[in-house]
Formats: sequence, C-alpha cells, structure tokens
Amino acid sequence: MIRDGRDWQEGRMSPRDWQLHICRRLGVNLTFEQFSEIWNRVLDPKPQVDISFLENLSKRYTLAVLSNTDPIHVAELEKKFDFFRFFPQAHLFLRGGREQTFAGDFSRSADSLQSNRRQRGIHR
Repeated sequence: MIRDGRDWQEGRMSPRDWQLHICRRLGVNLTFEQFSEIWNRVLDPKPQVDISFLENLSKRYTLAVLSNTDPIHVAELEKKFDFFRFFPQAHLFLRGGREQTFAGDFSRSADSLQSNRRQRGIHR
C-alpha cells in the first residue's frame, strides 16, 4: 500500500513503481520515459554555478555532495551535467536505497566526510 509518497520518499518504491502510482492517481497513461521527462522539468536547465568555479575549488579542497534527491532526477543530472566529477565523495542517499533521507543521515554523512579528511591528513 502506497502512503501518499512516503514510500517513495523513504526509498521503499522503485522509480517505475512511482511513475505508475502517479499516473494512476492523475488518470494519465505515460511511458516511464514520458513521465521522467515531465518529472525532470522542475530541474533548472542551466547550472547555478559556473563549472570553472567548481574546478578551481576542487584543486584546493576535497569537495563532497550530500544529496537527498530522487533517482529520476539524479539520472537526469548525471546525463546533462558533468559536475559530479569534482566531487570524489558523493553521499547520494538514493544509492543506498533511501531517497529523501532525514537530517540524521546528513549529520552522519558529514561526520563520515570529516573523519575521511582526518585519516588522509587534511585539516582544512
């Protein structure tokens, strides 16, 4: 039983099951590709930050991503933009099967990143 998006937000539902759920609720018949194209329209088509800014930062600092976005959006971002290459440490919660994670997960990930930095002798 789907509980108004919580199963999706907490990673208990696949992207295709989410698409079927939303299409049923709206009474529309869309393929997964059509649904994904519409779902991804909320993403800004242009990066908010110039890629050279990230490149310069990555030369001085180890960059990390903490993200709770959904797998449909991440697939689109990875397809359209190459900024993930500047983030050797990406904590994309959806990869672990839990989308839209909670504040405690962010805190634990930040602690983990800090610990990794100390182990490598980085103190910035």
